Amino acid sequence: FKVEGNGFEDVTGGTIYLQNKPSLVPASPADNDVAGLIRALGINSASDPIIIADVYFQITDVTAGTEDGAVRIVTQKDGADAFVFNLVRDRVGINELTPTAALHVVGDLLVEGSGTVATFGDGSGGTQAIVTAAAGSVAEMSLFTGASKRWSFRKDGAAESGSDAGSNARLLGY
Repeated sequence: FKVEGNGFEDVTGGTIYLQNKPSLVPASPADNDVAGLIRALGINSASDPIIIADVYFQITDVTAGTEDGAVRIVTQKDGADAFVFNLVRDRVGINELTPTAALHVVGDLLVEGSGTVATFGDGSGGTQAIVTAAAGSVAEMSLFTGASKRWSFRKDGAAESGSDAGSNARLLGY
């Protein structure tokens, strides 16, 4: 562990370096080597020491000239590691270890705010908003006024009334 501060860096409080001791550096660097770790420890109700959370700094690609890195925040959930937040290259994963989009969320997503809280596309090309659901289940997009549902567009769980193997589309007003 090393903290440095000099010249311009002093304004921001210096730089913290996490680096393996030369004796711990792998003889042959490999993808996904951990370059540093910050660990928070605690005590559970049985007075046993436990790891509460880790922040990993990882090199995901060691190829010279094309190196990639990741920062992973891991918390405990029911006594096991839960990879909660992963910054990999130029992508963010929430509950997703290997994000495949700029923001990849696994689980429920709640966006709150006033005004515009979500915008799809930048006006320069086509844009899609996709809602998927398993066969036989409902997929729905709804509009609310306060806590009151006002309009919904949904795919219901019933078999389509035509000869295709899909579902019925419904526009609902409340």
